[in-house]
Amino acid sequence: ELGGRGAVERIATSGESDAVLGHAVQRLCSSLLQEASPVLCFTDARELLYPRLVGRAFVSTLPNPEELQLTPLGADVWETLVLRFKANPAQAASESRSRFVRRVEVETWTSAGGAPRTQAVHNLARASERARFLQHDTADGPLVVAQSRDGLDAARLLLPGLYDVLAPTLGARFLATTPHRDTLLAAPLTPPGLVTELQARTDAALRGAPHAISGQLWVVSGPGRLAPYAP
Repeated sequence: ELGGRGAVERIATSGESDAVLGHAVQRLCSSLLQEASPVLCFTDARELLYPRLVGRAFVSTLPNPEELQLTPLGADVWETLVLRFKANPAQAASESRSRFVRRVEVETWTSAGGAPRTQAVHNLARASERARFLQHDTADGPLVVAQSRDGLDAARLLLPGLYDVLAPTLGARFLATTPHRDTLLAAPLTPPGLVTELQARTDAALRGAPHAISGQLWVVSGPGRLAPYAP
């Protein structure tokens, strides 16, 4: 089985950078450890649960994607859940050990009365009290960049409270994008030059990113209201 997984990773990373190759190896090891992990009771898991966004580059390497808890958000973006274990005090928060949640775990917790997705978003909101959003003024208008560097910035797209934070600056309907796990970019819907700038920055951040997600732009039109952007 290990040989089969290795073959999948070699094909997926052929010609890629060392950073992408290294991340593929990490994913391989993580998936093997994940299969050996017992199902935690929800009481033990609830404080460790967080949402995460993943893209096609990740999902396409999974030998059995149906075993993970994956909810499609768009054509090439999925929402999943992870268990984030406490980081060593010498480590940055973004380097904390984590593993993806299996579908059987979500089913077990839900049947026992738990609400894993709701709990994950709650944990993310609690971890976002000190999230950093920096505004850059471009020739066409403001562009906001999340720079919390805790491994959760892309997942903050799922927070209903994100709208309340950014709408006063970007308008009642604005664009957001998550090229990789550690980046969230946002900008107003107009003018066209600003949308072009946002897409260019997204594409640049996506290239070679070890935790790549997607170049998809999203329209945020209210708390928790997301829709793929169509020019």
